[in-house]
Amino acid sequence: MNKTILVTGAGGASGLATVRLLKQTSLYNVIASDINENAVGLYMADKKFIIPKAIEKNYVNALRQLIKSENIDLIIPNVDEELKIFASNKDIFPQVLISPLDTVRVCDNKFKTIQHFKNIIPTPKVFLSHESISDMDFPLFIKPRVSRGSQNIYKVSNSSQLLSLMNYLKSIGFSIDKLLISEYLPGPEYTVEVVCDLNGNYVIGIPRTRLSVQGGVCSVGKVVRNEEIINIAKKIINNLRFIGPINIQLKEDKFGDYKIMEINPRIAGGTPISYQCGLNIPLLATKIFFNEDIAREELIYREGIVFRHFAEI
Repeated sequence: MNKTILVTGAGGASGLATVRLLKQTSLYNVIASDINENAVGLYMADKKFIIPKAIEKNYVNALRQLIKSENIDLIIPNVDEELKIFASNKDIFPQVLISPLDTVRVCDNKFKTIQHFKNIIPTPKVFLSHESISDMDFPLFIKPRVSRGSQNIYKVSNSSQLLSLMNYLKSIGFSIDKLLISEYLPGPEYTVEVVCDLNGNYVIGIPRTRLSVQGGVCSVGKVVRNEEIINIAKKIINNLRFIGPINIQLKEDKFGDYKIMEINPRIAGGTPISYQCGLNIPLLATKIFFNEDIAREELIYREGIVFRHFAEI
């Protein structure tokens, strides 16, 4: 009997990519869910379901009913707000491919992520208050410690800008303990997509950089072979237990050193770029969960530039 996979967040970049790649490259039954009836990924799957938001009380019960009615064998979550719910309810959702709760809690908060790894890998300098910042520290990067997408992210170049921005952020509910104030990293940004097995061991990693971004999503990406970045990813995996697909974001500082920005314990929105260069992250993660054989060729990728575009259905 064919396995059935539930992909959540079918309207987001990672959910859409997961649905599309699994449908294109496998024989699994793919079910997509989202809170929005206009989520594109719903219409690429074998079946679609509208579910409540993760923050709503009936979310867990609605999901349990869906799992039972559709005989779901695997859940691949793609919504950040869902990750802690799944990780803390593995007894209710044994079908979910998710990292441990302690790991998800570290990665959910960018400040906690940097603090956790500060003695393990290069990390940006962070400031706990704007009073401790001198003129020599500018420019700075300011963003919420817990966020999704590119909302409320700012670069400030002097103390006047910093003070004005802090007053504005305070007025919309961001106190200092909800913000990450760090050194500005001017170099290229890299994403490392990594797949770990069910025991938390490193399986494969593929680094890529953004050449062009539209709407916060990489529109032109370049896959590179960079052993230094891979070694940083392996140190991260060895220090904090991950299961399944994750993506690690790094950026170069002014000296060319790679410093961690954040970790997302889920599939990356730009995973089709990796697929075009040889690695099918959603399929690899699925095979690992089902303990299916992975051919050597499935773990080989090539360097290259990938151009992305809209398509209509």
